[in-house]
Amino acid sequence: MIYLFICLVDFFVGPLVWNLKMEAYCNKMVDKGLVCDASRWEPHTLQMGGMFHIAFASVLGVATWKRKEENESQWKD
Repeated sequence: MIYLFICLVDFFVGPLVWNLKMEAYCNKMVDKGLVCDASRWEPHTLQMGGMFHIAFASVLGVATWKRKEENESQWKD
């Protein structure tokens, strides 16, 4: 659930809020006669080649594998 929450915030909520804030910022800059220098949203979890997702995938994979072994041992007994 934590991983899902982090991904939702990083890929949906963050960009939405960022774009809304940058639109207001750019409108203020244009009204002053300046050029808007806003940048795009960059997901934080994709930094360093996506190591965050690789690490979470390994944690979730091992947890699932252990859970499968526990279920198989219960069925054997």
